[in-house]
Amino acid sequence: MPNSTTIYFYYSGDVKFVVGDTITNETSTNTATNSRVCSAIDVTSKDITGNYLLDDGQRDGYYGLASVKRKAGKPSPSAPLCIIFDYFTSGGGSFHTVNSYSDLEFENIPTYIPNIIDPTGAEPDGEIELSDAVDFRSYVHSLHDISSALDPTSATDVSSITSQPFDYDVEEFTSARAVTFDLPKSGQSLLASAMEHYLPRIDKISLSSDGDFIVSTGEPAEVPAAPTTPSNSILLHTMYLPAYTIDIGNVSVQSQDHKRFTMKDIGRIQGRVKNLERVSSLNALEQETNLTQIQDADGLDRFKSGFVTDNFRGHKTGDVDHPDYKIAVDRTTGTLRPMHNSKFVDLDLNTGASSGYTKTGDLITLPFTEEAYVNIDKASGTEFVNPYDVVLFNGTITLNPSRDLWFDTERLPAVRRTVEGDYDTVLAGVENSLGTIWNNWQSDWLGEPVTTVEEPTNRTVTSPTRTGNGAATGDRPLGSNTANVQNWMRWETR
Repeated sequence: MPNSTTIYFYYSGDVKFVVGDTITNETSTNTATNSRVCSAIDVTSKDITGNYLLDDGQRDGYYGLASVKRKAGKPSPSAPLCIIFDYFTSGGGSFHTVNSYSDLEFENIPTYIPNIIDPTGAEPDGEIELSDAVDFRSYVHSLHDISSALDPTSATDVSSITSQPFDYDVEEFTSARAVTFDLPKSGQSLLASAMEHYLPRIDKISLSSDGDFIVSTGEPAEVPAAPTTPSNSILLHTMYLPAYTIDIGNVSVQSQDHKRFTMKDIGRIQGRVKNLERVSSLNALEQETNLTQIQDADGLDRFKSGFVTDNFRGHKTGDVDHPDYKIAVDRTTGTLRPMHNSKFVDLDLNTGASSGYTKTGDLITLPFTEEAYVNIDKASGTEFVNPYDVVLFNGTITLNPSRDLWFDTERLPAVRRTVEGDYDTVLAGVENSLGTIWNNWQSDWLGEPVTTVEEPTNRTVTSPTRTGNGAATGDRPLGSNTANVQNWMRWETR
């Protein structure tokens, strides 16, 4: 407790001060060095704070007298109590605001839980921060001038208190240590020369490609919006900061999950997705088959002792070793088709019966002429930077044909993996086994083509309204304020 330039304190633990200790202010960087320790008698005292309840005296309409009450079942003290407490004194005025607590940080300004709570009010949780309130509550006079008790070495005379502290007649607002405020009335206005309030904000923390953390600060607003994630960076966290964040625990953080996958992980995921698609497809087919009604001659449902379903994504269900197994499956659409026989037919150009074309290598196009796009005529020769460098000549060879025109039809390919029995016929050595894989001439050799589909979509365009008796040259007539214009949407399918 401060008294002029001297500070008095009470030990709350076993650690004691020694000469030379540095004392740092809790709410600032001010420090002081302990130069002397009082050699007073060390009296061992027990901390019995947990045996009592504190009533700070706050009420919905005024500040009353504070008190401590012993909890039920706790023993009564056998010696006088030493109560250490902090308190506020009013410096005058008609109300209290955050400026009334100018020596305190926001988080140290007390709060108040009223007896009557308005669930639709500004504080729906029922706890009012006095730092955000205009407090018109008056306060009663104290029973003793505690300003004279700041020096613990001087005795505090409380013998003058003869009445019951909480008697109705004792609590009054007329003595020197009490005040009566005029409460605001309905229809009146409160004018403030300057008022500040805080707004929530959304920030982002990102990691740049250089390994640096980037903090993107959003704009404070009643309904804040998140800032843009910096380019060439990875978003790590999105933080929502409430208005004046008293406690860091009130900040809500949403972390962005980034997982790195190796090619092995991707292959494992692909396999699981294929198995999931296969199981889902089979379950749907089994459910449809189970619900299918097959009636006999009397119109009664026949009993299904068992059924087999096949989604036609492979040859896993069929008996590929049966001599009558002559089917092919379209793995893309899940369609059953007859076995096919693919053959390669080479094309030759009949130059004697063809005209009006130009052949450039293997490419046949319409006739064309070549023109120089860029001419560089400022060089007269070649000059080597290093004339002593040995010049190497690399030869080239041209293969004709440049690639295989068709795949090998005499030897079966080596099958490394079959998911849904795609290549069971190849493994079984079925004759013309490649004919059981529909569309293999594209999926296994030429490649599947990319199809571009164009489809019109309508949108309405409103023309400006014209005034006058007629339409100007080139304008649409009066009354024709809308026109349907076709936009073409493009997408590609494989």
